[in-house]
Amino acid sequence: MTNAFELAFAIITGLGGGGAIVFALSSWLGKVWANRILEKEKSEHAKEIEHYKSELKKELQRINAIQDKALYISKAQYDNEYGIYQEIWEKMFDCVIHTRHLYPSGLTDRPVDGEGLEKYNMDIYKRYTEAFNQFSLAAERNAPFYKKEFYDVFICARQKCNEIGNIFKMYEIDVKYSMSFAMARDTKMDTKTNEKVYGTFHTEIEELSAKLREDIRNYLLSLRLVE
Repeated sequence: MTNAFELAFAIITGLGGGGAIVFALSSWLGKVWANRILEKEKSEHAKEIEHYKSELKKELQRINAIQDKALYISKAQYDNEYGIYQEIWEKMFDCVIHTRHLYPSGLTDRPVDGEGLEKYNMDIYKRYTEAFNQFSLAAERNAPFYKKEFYDVFICARQKCNEIGNIFKMYEIDVKYSMSFAMARDTKMDTKTNEKVYGTFHTEIEELSAKLREDIRNYLLSLRLVE
């Protein structure tokens, strides 16, 4: 290209005044060619831009479709798991309350002895077993559909309630009503068991419930953040 322009310049110089005309024409022709080349390049660039815009639009549509699907799954998961945790938590709460009633930490209107005490113990134990069974059913029935770490904590709470229930049945029902009242009065639980039912259980179940409550709340909030 450089050689061609040098040759053209030499010819124009040799032509003298006529060279000026030729130079003007060549300048005009050069501009025409330049404009044509520019228009061609602009057209090609425009086509490339449209192609890239089209590809970008397709990619954005694909990403939006993925996000919409993920959002739908997240909402469905949140709604489903929220319902599960709500059901199991309510059942666990009832179970814990009725377990605490077996050996309350404060003063109660529990009868002292006789038929009144027997009926009272039978009534509170029946309410406990009903609540315990409902809690167990909810935890196990929904087990495949919520996090295992929460399932394990629910089962731990159930075990603690079950332990207190077994102690109550042994000392307050089976022993007392399988022998004379005079003999049963001398059958007392040991110090360690007494501390468990009146102290340790209440503390442990409260700590477990508090941690579980916070962990479930944070987990459900993390599902909603996907939105």
